[in-house]
Amino acid sequence: MPAFRRAINRTQTFTVVRKSPAVPRTPAVKKPSSGKYYALVIGNNDYEYIPKLETAKKDARRVSAALADRYGFETKLLLDASRNDILRAFSKLWTVRLGNSPCQAGL
Repeated sequence: MPAFRRAINRTQTFTVVRKSPAVPRTPAVKKPSSGKYYALVIGNNDYEYIPKLETAKKDARRVSAALADRYGFETKLLLDASRNDILRAFSKLWTVRLGNSPCQAGL
């Protein structure tokens, strides 16, 4: 519970205590009964021109697991993926879902 003190007119002080609101845990949702759901989850910590991130890969793993376990998604997880890795994954996902590549579909 973080607290801080602030001086008022150099003679009085008061303390403010902030309580973080409790974040309710989302209950498991009934998995979809019709059709398949797909998700491409990308977590890149390493970039060429910006400082390294610390939690992107961990966050992506958690999102991927939640989508698969709680919502029935078929997930593909990419970590520190290159542009080509991402484009290949999109193309493969498109092919699995629609039966042809985005290039063949004119997109």
